[in-house]
Amino acid sequence: MQVKVDHAWINGVGPGFGKVMVLGKDVPVVSSEVGARRERTPLLDTDSYKLKRRCVEKKMVGGIISSTKIDDVLAKFMAKNKVAYIILLNRELNAENMAYVIGTVMRDIRLCRKYGALVKIGSGAKKGCELRSAEVLISFLECLGLDRKSAKEGVL
Repeated sequence: MQVKVDHAWINGVGPGFGKVMVLGKDVPVVSSEVGARRERTPLLDTDSYKLKRRCVEKKMVGGIISSTKIDDVLAKFMAKNKVAYIILLNRELNAENMAYVIGTVMRDIRLCRKYGALVKIGSGAKKGCELRSAEVLISFLECLGLDRKSAKEGVL
């Protein structure tokens, strides 16, 4: 099931994904219904490290969309508070300096694996024709360093 958001298409997310809330100053937070419980889980998409850390420490978000690097402190808090590290595939593949971005994501995944934080992936397509299949997303996560079981669980 694909649901259109203002800025991206996400695979497998239930209805109600299109609500946008604002935390702080001009920080997009996308609210989604995730899992069988159908709870609203805000996803944070920001470059501000301070804001990411504050939101993760206080359990204000359910996931951080990969836009900048995370460090070991943030990865520990993400694992402790069950906050997911979310990768949008098209954003990573269409980046201006793709090699650097993919290297950064690989490092972040290594930290998430080390400390036990969840890693999730979505297609991140801006048009319906850019959607990626679940097998492509699983393969990409495996190439970045996750094992097959974690990669299957990580597809949104």
